[in-house]
Amino acid sequence: MLKRILLTLIALFVVLHGLIHSLGFIVYSLGINTQAMNYETTLLNGTWEVGAVGIFIYGLLWLLPLAGFVVGGIGLLWQVTWWRPVILAVSLFSLVLTILEWQYAYLGVLINLVIIGTLLITSRTNHQRLSFQ
Repeated sequence: MLKRILLTLIALFVVLHGLIHSLGFIVYSLGINTQAMNYETTLLNGTWEVGAVGIFIYGLLWLLPLAGFVVGGIGLLWQVTWWRPVILAVSLFSLVLTILEWQYAYLGVLINLVIIGTLLITSRTNHQRLSFQ
């Protein structure tokens, strides 16, 4: 029972981490400022000007980790065989996005690194899946 609760909490964390990525879409594709992030047309702390079209595309890219973490979290909860590669791939992609906006997304960088590290470490001890049964 405790293992199932732990699995549910981890899956919920993964889903919530995905939902946080909506901020990148809202700010950069819709041009809406939030308390956490401001609309800008630059990346890498203002050193790389990408313009309005570039930042719009960058904002759209935030939808991929949003969907990927939600789907991966549900897969983890259901203990399907594909959850680990989905979460690993989306974590790597999210890591790139968050590094580009380190000034706002530094916590996301750290969370992605923890997820990636955990997946790599646990994959060495359990090649199929993280089992909580």
